[in-house]
Amino acid sequence: MSGKTAFITGASGFIGSAVTKAAIAKGYKVRGLSRSEESDEKIRKLGGVPVRGELTSHDLLAKEAANADIVCSLGDAFMGSKFTIPHDDAVKITTAAIGALAGALVGTDKPLIVASGARIVRADPNGGLTTEDDPLDENSFFDRRLLETPVLAWAQKGVRVATIRIAPFVHGEGNLIELLIGMAKSQGAALVIDGGKVKTSTVHVDDVGRLFILAAEKTKAGESYNATAETDITFAEFMGAIATSAGVPVKDLTAEEALASIGPMWSDYLNQPCRASSEKAKKVLGWEIQEIGLIEHIKELSK
Repeated sequence: MSGKTAFITGASGFIGSAVTKAAIAKGYKVRGLSRSEESDEKIRKLGGVPVRGELTSHDLLAKEAANADIVCSLGDAFMGSKFTIPHDDAVKITTAAIGALAGALVGTDKPLIVASGARIVRADPNGGLTTEDDPLDENSFFDRRLLETPVLAWAQKGVRVATIRIAPFVHGEGNLIELLIGMAKSQGAALVIDGGKVKTSTVHVDDVGRLFILAAEKTKAGESYNATAETDITFAEFMGAIATSAGVPVKDLTAEEALASIGPMWSDYLNQPCRASSEKAKKVLGWEIQEIGLIEHIKELSK
């Protein structure tokens, strides 16, 4: 493996940092796209080399991709703007950036592994598990098809591209879970919607990082893999653990009350079913879950 290079966009982000660590652990020299001195420092601390640029720096992206052995795309214009750019506009920026990466990889058999979301598929109406082959959701709050469909189309153009459909709740050091604990403290309660009966999927960020590298090394073109560890946690259990950690009660809201209280994005996020099976990643790529579960992690944060 000595001498091989990974180019990673979003390398200093929460999940991107885990991918960076996983790549370095497998012997890759990581070059990570960076927008700031702060991101430069994060990438250096992880052991990588920062490459200053933006998702709109298409010539730079193409050059880095062409010189790398594996490419992982986790840069996201919507997240990067702190949700200030309209979602559909941000998707266009992100998709164009991925296109610049992909264009440099045509015919090379070098992998391009792109972050996606497990909620891209329609939830099973009977509450069962879904797979990567199930129908895509046409009615999600954020239409994830806008990104994944054109990305996977690069497989027909000679790019070994694949997507990792990440669980909606990713936990690890410095993450969404700590944000939810902070929100519960500021609101004086952890919120559940309609009793919190809906089940969701979770995964530890370090397990996601390892899956990206496994996919880069083993995937065929045009594949998608669910990155989920747990699929049976209800929002009542989840937010109950958040409430205990925050030292506040649980408050049950109707869907209408939640919409008025926390807005459409969060009310959707905290009440949308997602039970995405990761059997494909385990069987095809040999992925293994190594880290602790969500509830155990929340309890650790309370210590």
